[in-house]
Amino acid sequence: MKRLFPLALILFIAACRKAPAPAPAASAPASGANPPLIAYVEPSGNYRCNVPPDWRMLEDEASGEDVMFFGPGRVSISIGKYPDASGRIKNPQDYWSAAKLSVDALSPLEKIELNGAPAFKMSFEAPVLAPNGKAVLYVRRQTAVLIPDRRGFFALEHRAPRETAHETMPVFEAMAASFLPER
Repeated sequence: MKRLFPLALILFIAACRKAPAPAPAASAPASGANPPLIAYVEPSGNYRCNVPPDWRMLEDEASGEDVMFFGPGRVSISIGKYPDASGRIKNPQDYWSAAKLSVDALSPLEKIELNGAPAFKMSFEAPVLAPNGKAVLYVRRQTAVLIPDRRGFFALEHRAPRETAHETMPVFEAMAASFLPER
């Protein structure tokens, strides 16, 4: 988690580019419950999932596995791979414990099932401060789905202002439901 905070800051500051046009997946109707998505394959082939075609995307070329999608109104969805060579976070429980150090109201680590395999889910809310660190700009709701893999786990994170998080949660849930790590 500590690794993603600097990455998120860099990604927000960096200029974003439009996602390359991958082969379209079967698109769902344009309703909130079934957002239209297209197929995305991580450049090294480590995972695949369906993503919103009109969101901006930025891939972290250094790690090769981290990507962030930027949606409307301060919404982002990131996909990160853990552990890395220098990381302390080795499993979903470590990820949850690290988050617990940073936030007060963290949900329990809930065991769920995705694509017939075990996964975990957690969420919390935290204030986003102005650059001077004093004024609260808004409260962000963050939901993470942690998907174990043979070499660690993937963290899919949805970040959005609390008041509007429900609007893009169907996109996040569809991305998580379509996520397939290389097995």
